[in-house]
Amino acid sequence: MTVIDQDILYTIKEVSDLTGVNPVTLRAWQRRYGLLTPLRTEKGHRLFRPEDIDRIHEILAWLDKGVSVGKIKPLLEQSNQSIVQEQQALEEVDEFLKHLAALNRSKAIACLAEILKEYPYSTFYEKFFLYVEKRLLQGVLPHFNLQYSLWEALLTEQCGSVIHALNRIQKDDCWVMHFGENAKSLAWVTALACANQQYRVTLLEGVQGKTAPLGKLLQEYPIKKIVLVGENKLPEETLSGLVLLKKQLNCEVELVGSIHTIHFQRFYSDEFI
Repeated sequence: MTVIDQDILYTIKEVSDLTGVNPVTLRAWQRRYGLLTPLRTEKGHRLFRPEDIDRIHEILAWLDKGVSVGKIKPLLEQSNQSIVQEQQALEEVDEFLKHLAALNRSKAIACLAEILKEYPYSTFYEKFFLYVEKRLLQGVLPHFNLQYSLWEALLTEQCGSVIHALNRIQKDDCWVMHFGENAKSLAWVTALACANQQYRVTLLEGVQGKTAPLGKLLQEYPIKKIVLVGENKLPEETLSGLVLLKKQLNCEVELVGSIHTIHFQRFYSDEFI
């Protein structure tokens, strides 16, 4: 772990930059679970000490094991982390799927909102999102189509809410472009990932047709990153336009989903010449 100057105090924004945990989650860990005890300025602003940073890394280590955030506080006082068997998914997965199976929108959305607020993105994605997707796509729940549609609707609403809040404090623009009719949930969590990487995110869903004209349009804006999300092979007119777009723009371009495997060689061939 990086050694931090003991004489330095950190603002919540600086702590977020150092740990990757967004300020909303840090506040929830303090207020609801008592996991953090930052100092306060005369105006009430939080100041974190180096030991607080170390404690956040300990919390993240427990979350990586799949331990629910509500059970972490007593574990922080124990020195032997091996006493807890590593879990693969958050306990909240079963609770959320129960509400989803019953098509109980209010309880499902409350559960999802709480998870997005209380866990960092990596834990949400690896320990919750991937397992919910897997369970749903197995098709074992009755009324699968309705339940998956509700899942996508809730994910759109809640990820959109978090992205909107984070966009107010970000400066660098990122466009997430979603292609096709499926992979909608992947597009939203990808957009959420970019927002947590401190980008101001715009998500374009269901992009179709020619994309070549985007080059001239986007050159007028200082876009730092473009992420292309999709699960199916792209039509030639769309793909050729995107390859041209990558050459025209001076920004990072990333492929997410099956299109990364399908079109990797075509899209990045110029980097290997």
